[in-house]
Amino acid sequence: MIQEQKSKARILQSLLAAEDAKEAERKMLEMSKRTEMKEKAVPETEDAPGAEEVVQTIKDSCDECIEPLLNLT
Repeated sequence: MIQEQKSKARILQSLLAAEDAKEAERKMLEMSKRTEMKEKAVPETEDAPGAEEVVQTIKDSCDECIEPLLNLT
């Protein structure tokens, strides 16, 4: 009788361990998918222009607009 209970306990432990492993694998896949989605959502900073470049572009475009107005007088 005791041997049978020990055997059932080992089987139950094996089943619980298998379920834990499946749950851990599922969580890892979920985290992997989230990480992948975040990487796709965030643009790479290497392609983005720097702040100085943006400011200079704005200044250049303003100068182009203002110069013709100054020449009217």
